[in-house]
Amino acid sequence: MGVKNCDVLSEKGTKTFEKGIATVAGASLFRKFQLNPKRSLSAGTIINTPFNFETGTVSVTPHHYKLKSRMCLGLELLLLQIDLNTYDYQVIRSGIQYCDALHQTIDLEVAVPQEQVFMAAFLFVGKCSKEGKSYAWMRDVEVSFGLLDFKIV
Repeated sequence: MGVKNCDVLSEKGTKTFEKGIATVAGASLFRKFQLNPKRSLSAGTIINTPFNFETGTVSVTPHHYKLKSRMCLGLELLLLQIDLNTYDYQVIRSGIQYCDALHQTIDLEVAVPQEQVFMAAFLFVGKCSKEGKSYAWMRDVEVSFGLLDFKIV
């Protein structure tokens, strides 16, 4: 069942994501979103401070990843901003931060726009190989991309 199907106010064929996510069931369904269902974000990352929509910040600590020599993790915070009337969207990125060791606290920040539209904050955690100052992304089952929080306006 999709989030828009949680819209109980509209007739079939006119249901919307906006009305669906405004319900308890729709919000609950969206909070469970994981791009990689085999590796949830919470399985490998501790969220030290939740995403803050005022400051655009989150603090995380990766753990439970298997890193071999010359490997590291790349972490990026993404803020998805969607106008639910026009479906225009914008993705604001923190930039990738690399960490060579587990249990290292990483603080990520994005500039939060002032427009009053739907926003969702996501965290990406992926493995990289490292040669000197060069990094290359690796395909791996431990890649995580999950929802941190969202804001309905």
